[in-house]
Amino acid sequence: MAAIPIKTEKALAIITDWRIGNTTQRKLAEKHSVSLGTVSKLCKGVEQDGPAIVNIGTQYRQELAGQDVTMVNAIEREVDERTKHIQFFTNATVSNISKMLKNHIEPVKANPSIAEHKMAQDAIAKGSETVLGKLPDSTPPATTVNILTMSNSDLERIARGR
Repeated sequence: MAAIPIKTEKALAIITDWRIGNTTQRKLAEKHSVSLGTVSKLCKGVEQDGPAIVNIGTQYRQELAGQDVTMVNAIEREVDERTKHIQFFTNATVSNISKMLKNHIEPVKANPSIAEHKMAQDAIAKGSETVLGKLPDSTPPATTVNILTMSNSDLERIARGR
């Protein structure tokens, strides 16, 4: 999402409504009593990343609707626990790979040895497996890249975790 300085609750509400993606900018302007230009300026470059989440949430709630209260509570506890673990390992993996790239690869990136290149590839592959799950042996991890051909901006972006 583009970085937008949000100065008011109204601006935040407009951007949030836009991200949900269930309306037009004209309707947002009417709903929030602002000009279409204001809405357009606030929403410029902002991705409508909410619809997929809303669809998944709706499906989740529909599935829960057929369950008894005990089962709903058990499912929600399990979802919370799994989500907590996934977030922990994802954050730890990204942090670890970023530190590895910054401390071990960037200082020698102009001419990394085969061993350094292999170390980076292995770390990225293991990180990919941790975050994305194990892939079939015949398929290389989707995030494995050749650091010898990466630009400085690509390496910096990865080191920042983006």
